[in-house]
Amino acid sequence: MEVTPVEHWNWLHKALLGFESNKPSSDVINYLINKGIDINAQDIYGMTPLHYEVKMLRQR
Repeated sequence: MEVTPVEHWNWLHKALLGFESNKPSSDVINYLINKGIDINAQDIYGMTPLHYEVKMLRQR
């Protein structure tokens, strides 16, 4: 399910990237995954939610 028409993010992209100051809890992430969100969904840059999470962790 696409949430943002420009970036082609799904809810998992949005949950991980949309809350810079307040990261979502693991419960939120698990809920989305258990509901069948596509964890391999790529945005317009070919990036999955995991790609972005790893990128952010490396920048810390």
